[in-house]
Amino acid sequence: MQKSFIIRFSIIAALISVSFFNCKKISGIDNGNIIETPYSLYFSDSSGALYKSNDGTSFNRVFSPDGFPARALMTCGDYVLWCKENIYISADNGDNFSHAFDSLQSLTGFPSVFQYDVNGRHMDLNQSMLAYCPGSPGFVYATTNSPHSIAMPDYVGVAYNNNYGKQGNWSIDNGYDTIPGNVGSMPVRMVSFALMPNGTLAGLAIADDPVLPDYTSFRNFYNNGPTNPYSFWEETTGSLVNANLPTAGVTLPPNAINPDTGFFTLGAYNSRLIAIDQKGNCGAWYSDDLGRNWAPYSGLPKNTPLLCINSPFNQICFIGTYRQGLYYLSPNTTTWMQVTSGLTSNLIIWGITYKQNIFKNNTKINYVFLATNMGIYKSVDNGLHWVLTIPGNFRNIY
Repeated sequence: MQKSFIIRFSIIAALISVSFFNCKKISGIDNGNIIETPYSLYFSDSSGALYKSNDGTSFNRVFSPDGFPARALMTCGDYVLWCKENIYISADNGDNFSHAFDSLQSLTGFPSVFQYDVNGRHMDLNQSMLAYCPGSPGFVYATTNSPHSIAMPDYVGVAYNNNYGKQGNWSIDNGYDTIPGNVGSMPVRMVSFALMPNGTLAGLAIADDPVLPDYTSFRNFYNNGPTNPYSFWEETTGSLVNANLPTAGVTLPPNAINPDTGFFTLGAYNSRLIAIDQKGNCGAWYSDDLGRNWAPYSGLPKNTPLLCINSPFNQICFIGTYRQGLYYLSPNTTTWMQVTSGLTSNLIIWGITYKQNIFKNNTKINYVFLATNMGIYKSVDNGLHWVLTIPGNFRNIY
């Protein structure tokens, strides 16, 4: 592991330790041990069961297995959204779920190169099909293949909800801004979202033209006002998807740099947009202009599906892989490095999330969690060291 990474995060861990244990008792109560705002951690396994934990070690099963693995999982305000074949919502911390929306994006109908990877894994089982944009109320976005027609030329394959994902509040989003002139062939089918720290919602789509389909081209969009139902999506794709698009820019593969075809999903690290290939052909790419220009990263294992990406507290960025473990982005570089301390070899990392406890004395403790084929791993030092806390085969975590 790179020495600068160890030094940097050892200092962070030491500072956390000092602030945590250097606390005072007030009226006989140790305020450094009284949690003001505890976190809730949710995770699901390959059998379709759902679990909840408040410490990452002990847990309760809140939903019994039904044989349907989850596709995405998140909390929105006081609600839990859980995606299987459809989207379900819980108002009681996961004890009971009701139907919320019945058309989460499915790749059925696309060529098999997009439906499955080399291991037969479905490509539409990924966390980034949902996005939560906090507000009052909170907005939820979902990729969708709700029926559309040529009569809906601005269709972008997106559904949105202006009330935390509740049933009856879903609408199909046809807000595509044609004014800038960057108009490609429509409609498209959104497959992934990434919420940027400044509130911009980025989207990645596949062309879905009913007359001239182009399944090998990825299209980049963004929405600067995702908590405004009247906001528009704008396109940044920088290549000739069709004659109306500008020629400036470097697209995601296939392109002149990398002719292979992948299936990309999005993540974000500070102001940078990152795309990872879940099929394993093309690695990871980054863009500093919301997707007009992409460049490849180095350091990641070749021919390896990249399953998930997350940037805990925007302090460090992680990518989880298929049987090649966990990688972090070396600070101020474009090179990824492997993390090994506490992690077993041949690890499949399905999901990454992070939580925070705030104590009565205002001390804050950060945690990072991994959902893997071996169980839940927990780190208290921003990913420097990991401990297996809950054995199992877990697919989603939030």
